[in-house]
Amino acid sequence: MREGCRRRFSVWDVNTSSATQIGQHDEGVRCVEYHAGSNLCLTGSWDQQFKAWDLRQRSLASMFNCRSKIFCMDVAGDKIILGLQNKQVMVFDIRNLRQAVHTKDSGLKYMLRSVKMMPDGNGYAAGSVEGRVAWEKFDGAGGPGPAKYAFKCHRKTEDGKETIFPVNCITFHPAHGTFATGGCDGVVSMWDGWAKKRLWRLGAYDTSISSLDFSEDGARLAVAISYTWERGEIPNPAEPKVLVRQINDQDCKPKGKK
Repeated sequence: MREGCRRRFSVWDVNTSSATQIGQHDEGVRCVEYHAGSNLCLTGSWDQQFKAWDLRQRSLASMFNCRSKIFCMDVAGDKIILGLQNKQVMVFDIRNLRQAVHTKDSGLKYMLRSVKMMPDGNGYAAGSVEGRVAWEKFDGAGGPGPAKYAFKCHRKTEDGKETIFPVNCITFHPAHGTFATGGCDGVVSMWDGWAKKRLWRLGAYDTSISSLDFSEDGARLAVAISYTWERGEIPNPAEPKVLVRQINDQDCKPKGKK
């Protein structure tokens, strides 16, 4: 677990219902991921530091200065990807956290809100506050489909006026490589990145989609719904809740270009 703006990184013991502080950052802890193979917990902070913590020794194992605030993070296999304030992404290999494998522009013009590695580790999808998603393969990845592009999403037009919503979260289907996005418009959309097409959508729900994740077999999608303060303080925000939906496997398969 993290303690966010208290700058602490702590682990919660579900058996004793108690927290043990492992370490800290100089600014708020923005994201936390766990790498099972190495038993390392990874933290990214507004202090620009990317840290790896050894949970067995309860000590700092590695630290890297990204020279930009860390806004989002993901782990896939032995790769870690960070989304930074300067709109770049950094990719690390868990076996060598002293230097980045890739450092490149995300392809988005505005602040990053979410980043997710493709299941095969060959690229990533990143979402911004400006209702756009960037799809990009790493250099030399090859395979079908475009190498990189960006597209508009999570937008609503009423009376000729377009409202643009941040893309809070992205999750890939573990078997098919298609991906879902959740936005502050309360909508979940499923995408075929190779064909540049939307497959289906859910919502709109009462308030923002704050987090999404597929089950390990891809048969269920967990949708976390809670207000994410994109409009500041508002009266009577909707109650946070988590919905788990059964997903038809055929609905998540890429359709290919027509």
